Amino acid sequence: MTTTAARKMAVAGVVVLITFGALPACAITIDGSDADWNVYDWQGTDPGADGTGAGHNLSYDIQIMRSVWGGPANDRFYFYFRVWGPQTGTYQGTNNSQARILIDADRNPATGGTPPNAGNPSDAGQMPGGIEYYLYWSMGNSPPNTANVTLYYWTGTTWAVQGTYQAAWGQVGTTYWFIEWQVPRSAIGNPNAIHWQAFFFQKNKSWDFARNTVSNKAAIPEPGTLALLALGLAGLAWRRRRAGGS
Repeated sequence: MTTTAARKMAVAGVVVLITFGALPACAITIDGSDADWNVYDWQGTDPGADGTGAGHNLSYDIQIMRSVWGGPANDRFYFYFRVWGPQTGTYQGTNNSQARILIDADRNPATGGTPPNAGNPSDAGQMPGGIEYYLYWSMGNSPPNTANVTLYYWTGTTWAVQGTYQAAWGQVGTTYWFIEWQVPRSAIGNPNAIHWQAFFFQKNKSWDFARNTVSNKAAIPEPGTLALLALGLAGLAWRRRRAGGS
C-alpha cells in the first residue's frame, strides 16, 4: 500500500467516526407538555380498563407508554405514560396517590429486588421482582407541574436512595393526563438496553400496572467496534478508488 493510499484510509476512518458520534439527539423537555412526545412511536398500549377495582373504585388506567434515549450528547433515558379514567380523564388524586417507573437494567428477571407495595403491605404480588431501580413520585392531591422525584436502587439486600431526578405531569382537557420522567443513563448503571414498567396507585381506587411493554434503547457501539467498522469502510472505499483508477 502506498503512503498516499494509507493517508486516504486514515482520513476516511476519521470521517466515519465523527459521523457515528453525531447521532441525532431527542428533543424532550420535562415541562408538563407532551407535544414533544408525539413524534415518537408508542412502545405499546396497556389493555383497556384493566386497573384493579370495580364500579366507583375502578383504578385510573395506564394506556400509552413511550421512552426514548437522548443520544450521545444527552445521555439520558426519557419515559412517558398516559392515563385515562376512571370516570373522566381528569386527575383527581388523593394524599396517597403515587406513580413509579420500574427499571430492569440488566433485562434479567432473576436478578434485582421487589419494590415495596404502594398500598396495603398484604397486597401480595402488587410489585414485580427483578427490578434494579425505580423512580418514585408521591403525587398527592394536587401535584406540582414539575418535581424532583426519588430514584431508588437495589443494594442486593434492600432499597437505597440513589438521587433525585426531574419529572412532570400534565392534563389534556378532560381526555387524559400524563407523566414524563428523565434519568441519566449513568444513574442506572450505563445499560445499553432496559426493560421498564409503569405503575400508578391511588388510595381507594386501587392500582394499575402497564407490565406488557418493553422498551430497548439502540445499543451504543463500543469504540473498538466503531474503529473496526471505520477501517472496513475505509478499506472498501480505497478498493473502489483503486479499481476505478486501474
